[in-house]
Amino acid sequence: MKRLFPLLCALLVLLLVAAGFVFIPGLRPDPGHAAVMPRLDPATHPHIQLITTDKAVYVPGERGTVLVTLRNSGASKLNALVETTIYFNAAKLLETTTYARIEAFGSTPLMVPFTAPDKGERGYRIAVTVKNARGTPLDTAAGALDVQKSELHARFPRQCWISHWDGKVDAVSLIAAQVAWHCNTIQSYASYYRPELAPPSSLDSWRSLSGLTVSRAAIRALIGAAHDAAMPVGFFQATGEAYSNWPSQSIRPSLAWGSFRNRCGLAGKCTADDMDQSPKQPDNWTKYGWQADHLDFFDPCSKGWQDFLLFHSIKPMMEQFDFDFWQADTVGAPVQPTFDAQGRPLDTVRCLADFTTAAQARLGRPAILNTVSGWGLDDAAGKGGQPYLYRETWDFDTPYYPGLNGVVAGAAETMRKGGRGRAGRAIVQPAYINRTLAENCSTHERTAGCVVNPPAALLATAMFAIAGSTWMNHPDQGCIMTNVFVEGYHLPCSPGLVDALLSYKAFEVGYQTLLRDGTRDSTLPCTITRGAKGGAVGSAGEVYLLGKARAGFQICHLLNLTGVSSNVWADLDGTKEKPTQLGAVAMKLYYSGSQVQNARNPLWWASPDHAAGAAQLLAYTTGADGGGNYVAFTLPVLGYWDMVVLETGGGG
Repeated sequence: MKRLFPLLCALLVLLLVAAGFVFIPGLRPDPGHAAVMPRLDPATHPHIQLITTDKAVYVPGERGTVLVTLRNSGASKLNALVETTIYFNAAKLLETTTYARIEAFGSTPLMVPFTAPDKGERGYRIAVTVKNARGTPLDTAAGALDVQKSELHARFPRQCWISHWDGKVDAVSLIAAQVAWHCNTIQSYASYYRPELAPPSSLDSWRSLSGLTVSRAAIRALIGAAHDAAMPVGFFQATGEAYSNWPSQSIRPSLAWGSFRNRCGLAGKCTADDMDQSPKQPDNWTKYGWQADHLDFFDPCSKGWQDFLLFHSIKPMMEQFDFDFWQADTVGAPVQPTFDAQGRPLDTVRCLADFTTAAQARLGRPAILNTVSGWGLDDAAGKGGQPYLYRETWDFDTPYYPGLNGVVAGAAETMRKGGRGRAGRAIVQPAYINRTLAENCSTHERTAGCVVNPPAALLATAMFAIAGSTWMNHPDQGCIMTNVFVEGYHLPCSPGLVDALLSYKAFEVGYQTLLRDGTRDSTLPCTITRGAKGGAVGSAGEVYLLGKARAGFQICHLLNLTGVSSNVWADLDGTKEKPTQLGAVAMKLYYSGSQVQNARNPLWWASPDHAAGAAQLLAYTTGADGGGNYVAFTLPVLGYWDMVVLETGGGG
């Protein structure tokens, strides 16, 4: 996680000590910690409460079950005909019809078996339509099916956090909720004993940094439930940190491996007080009930520190628990010059990619490196052996929507030059929105409007996906991350936003083969000729157009910033406006290769804002000008995000 700057230190005041436990306002777990299963908004979906699956990921050819929860708010029972259809892009693959009876004011589960298509690693959209006995459609909603081969889901990773590990955790319910949110990988946040040490094997429970109880049995139960749902679990542990009281421990690292904020080594008089640390004095954590005053930093490039960390912290945790990978955290670039124990300047990023790559052989497990704000991303992308990339992205390092696309494009180019393969590796980006609003609401400085801003959440979800990444934004006790502390206070989401986010994540998974997996920026533009103002710049107040391409497909994404006064994605104050909906937008989409024809090369559009994300054909005409060959067409409607796809042939 990012080095804690003054704003985050102020957030620590929010902690309360109750009955020996530290809780954060608004997040006292319900009895049993049974996770709240997300639901579609009844105002939008009167008869479909939720569409999910019995696993997060399936291997090709594996049997699975679509789980549909139906509901009826009426005073009479409903005899319903339920159509469940699986699509790959615009092609219908499977349709199943089921009959269900929903009692008055009741709900009923529906299980629809399927066999995952045996066509390699792909995403598939699930459409569920409820009809009455006369065949009249009453409701339609979307789900998704994720099909991958690797145990780490490295082609299309979608990490989510779990940060509560006490003995009351309902593991099965929590994992089921994460699956419903379309997570396919769990990051076990704040489950460690100490950053530099694993717990003694005889210890049944311990306290996390923020004072929450961590139960050995709960970790095992959650890992077991996650594995049953085909979700790998990563052990979150930093690459160069120790609690401030490390010198008093019987097993401790050497001061000679430290990272120091002054050149004390020139006089040979370095002490622990000279070490680089977070937070800076006079701030400290123990006055809030935390387990350490601060963190001290060690040089992750020191061979002695590397051996100590792997031998005393990471490997023992892998041996005590069935973790699938090491989530190797960093805090980003030092905020000041740092030095080694001899007083020489340190460049602590120089080895992170090599260290975590080499650690994989020693651990017998993969490692995923957090390249905070891009710190070390070039090395990880160009020469690292991590299964996929991971970049914690902040508003101050990448403030604008176009920059999010630049992050992914830059990493892809570095991977290409580094010989990392045609498609390269996927990238996951944790990020936080509405942080100032969340702070003000948690301190009760503000009591109205204390919910996640829907336009900010939807535009960010869309932009990260358009860029070819995925936004890691879902904690176990909440909807959207609005606080850097995962176990901290987070703004709630309205029912309407929960509904929309479920649709957006289903869209992301359903079309992941076109959104990720080597899809790249196109040199050929898409343009608006009538009906809206827009271009490839991504300015506030207009439509942001991004051309993408992959073999057999020419793609244009439209992110609607019309009526939006800022193109800053993080929306700290929670004031982002809803985009002005547009209709009848005339466009040109340029393409390369053989000339296309309506009968042979379909053009279609899809949006998570419309028709449950269904692909819908567009009529077009062809032409050519100074920009090359193009198809001209009219897009019927643009809410937040539309995707236009021309099938040029030869792709899959």
